[in-house]
Amino acid sequence: MWVDFGGDERYEDDELPTSFGGATNNQMELQAAVEVLKRVIAGRVPADMGDFRRVVIHSDSRYVTENVGSAIYSWPGQKWMTRTGSPVLNAAQWKELVRLMQRLDKERGIWVRFEWVKGKSDSHTKRVDKLAMNQAG
Repeated sequence: MWVDFGGDERYEDDELPTSFGGATNNQMELQAAVEVLKRVIAGRVPADMGDFRRVVIHSDSRYVTENVGSAIYSWPGQKWMTRTGSPVLNAAQWKELVRLMQRLDKERGIWVRFEWVKGKSDSHTKRVDKLAMNQAG
């Protein structure tokens, strides 16, 4: 689902990604962000991205919103290990997310930002939750 500047739903994607058997909630939250950026790069969005310099991804996943900075700035320099020395969970997905973010920035001058939103707190987040539940079921 895409929401315009006024907060109105502008587009519901008929091409919902499938769920992955055995995936964790965190893996699916990361994959959702990856899929969004792939669609932006492929031009499969309801706007001409040439008019924009920023993509804001709203997520109710603190796992994603609180760790994206580490994925960009810390973990690569630490060989994808955490401060405690354990491997970063879901490193392959984090690497793909960072690669897509960097590609958008380098090729199109589009900066990606993540913002945490409380889940099921408004009509948009309730709709997204319903779509996710339908895909999982």
